[in-house]
Amino acid sequence: DVSSFSFSLGSIFVLLACICWGLENNCTRKLSIKDPLEIVVIKGLGSGVGSLLVALVLKENASNLAYVAIALLLGFFSYGLSIYFYIYAQRYLGAAKTSAYYAIAPFIGVGLSLMIFRELPTTTFLIALFIMILGMYLASTEERKFSLPLIHKHEHSHDDHHHSHSHFKYIFGSHSHLHIHKDLTTH
Repeated sequence: DVSSFSFSLGSIFVLLACICWGLENNCTRKLSIKDPLEIVVIKGLGSGVGSLLVALVLKENASNLAYVAIALLLGFFSYGLSIYFYIYAQRYLGAAKTSAYYAIAPFIGVGLSLMIFRELPTTTFLIALFIMILGMYLASTEERKFSLPLIHKHEHSHDDHHHSHSHFKYIFGSHSHLHIHKDLTTH
C-alpha cells in the first residue's frame, strides 16, 4: 500500500546524514594524498570548535577537568586514530572500498543488539541484512587500478630508483624535502 509510505523527520535526518557522510568520504579521498596527520588535525580542530560552539550555545560548562581530559583521550582514540587510519586506507583502497570495509560497524552493532536484547530477527531484517552483506561484498571485491600522485616529505636518497625527481644541485646521500611520486599505482 503506497499510501502508508511516509518519511518521519528522523528518517529525513538519517538520509541527510548519509548524504553528508558520502560527501565527506569523497572529499577526504581527494585529500588522502596529503599527510594524514595534517588532515586529522584540521578535521579534529573543526569538529572540536563545532562541538565547543554547540556547548556554548547550550550553556554547558566543564567544571570537572578530569572529565575534559577523559573526553580528549577518548576523542584521540575514537576519532583521531580512526580518521588517521581511514585516510591511509582511502589512499590505497579508494573511497568506495574503504567505506565498504568501514561498513562492518553496523553488523557488529546489530550482532550486539541481538545478543543484548535477545530479539529474534524478522523477515524484513533478514532481507535487509542480505542486501547489506551483498552490497559490502560487491564493493569490497571490486578490482580497480589507478595511478595516484603522492605528495609528501620524508628522508630519502636517489639511488633507490623510486625517487627520481631532480634538484638544482647534486645531493649526496639522504635528504628530506617535499616531493611528488607521480605514479603510485594502487588497487
